[in-house]
Amino acid sequence: MGNERSTSEKKDFEKLLRLQVEPCEYFNDLQIHDILSEHRKEYFEKVGEWFKFWSLEPDKVDFPPKTILKTEGVKGDFRIMPCQIRYEGRNINSIKLVGTNEEEKVVKDKITVGKAFLYHPTDNFIAGIFDACVLSSVRTAVCAVSAFKHLSTERRSVGILGCGRIGYYTAMFLTLLDGVDEFVCYDNNPEAIENFLELTSEFDIQCKIVGSVKELIDQSSSLFISTYSRDPLVSKEDIEKGEIKFISSVGADCNSYSELHPTVASLPGKIYIDVWHSLKCGDLRSWLKEGTITEERMIELKDVISGKYTPDESGCRLFISTGFAFTDAISLDFIYQKRKNPESE
Repeated sequence: MGNERSTSEKKDFEKLLRLQVEPCEYFNDLQIHDILSEHRKEYFEKVGEWFKFWSLEPDKVDFPPKTILKTEGVKGDFRIMPCQIRYEGRNINSIKLVGTNEEEKVVKDKITVGKAFLYHPTDNFIAGIFDACVLSSVRTAVCAVSAFKHLSTERRSVGILGCGRIGYYTAMFLTLLDGVDEFVCYDNNPEAIENFLELTSEFDIQCKIVGSVKELIDQSSSLFISTYSRDPLVSKEDIEKGEIKFISSVGADCNSYSELHPTVASLPGKIYIDVWHSLKCGDLRSWLKEGTITEERMIELKDVISGKYTPDESGCRLFISTGFAFTDAISLDFIYQKRKNPESE
């Protein structure tokens, strides 16, 4: 075999070509879960600090709208999500390359597939590769609960509609807040309910399982929705009859999904969003296209957290998120720092 080389020959050849090793660590879904759950209080607080930083120094944060591409004849899509942050003398550069796995022909029961990458801050090689499933679920949940922390006026009974991964991580972060007495939960998948109850048993908080969306709304003061529904689940009438004070909708992150009926857009007050890019997806995109809402009604969560804007709605406060690269980047940085510097824990 003419291309085979001895060890010494390989070293000589690598030296001649000036081939240097690029140090890189790989983080699988379980490692990511372990780090973020173990340090969930610190992570939750850090996310709030990051949002405040972004609000006060927007010129130091840069991320274009996510690029969403579809393949003809294939359900789902794939996405490109880069971000650059300049923070206290550090560069945090990342990109997430993920797919929405609706076909499930090879990988089963995993809607978000793909990887996220954290660049070295000066040399720009890939220093960390991260599975994207848990990462995406956790960062979505922490964003929703951050909104709840700053927007909610009633916390006693929290409804969780959709008891999958995002629902579980939502529950995990909600346990960090005072005033949450119980979770009222609904999912049309019995196995998801069983898994949710087992996963949340460590939190020592009451979970009440109900049999319908209507029961969930009737028994909740706030509502977190994280589903893959293609049809609206909650209307303005539901919200008003149930006297819901806060809603977070995070599942309608592409144009084929919908969680909120168009009548919800006619609720008075502002609509709180994770980022302006969210107007290009899901329910927000439909409402804007139909003229039900205008951009003037939108308030980014970062400006609430920083104190630039003070909510004044006495009724329901609505938060809608479709996910964006900033929360990916700050989460990757947190995971990497905890993994690289265990002595600082």
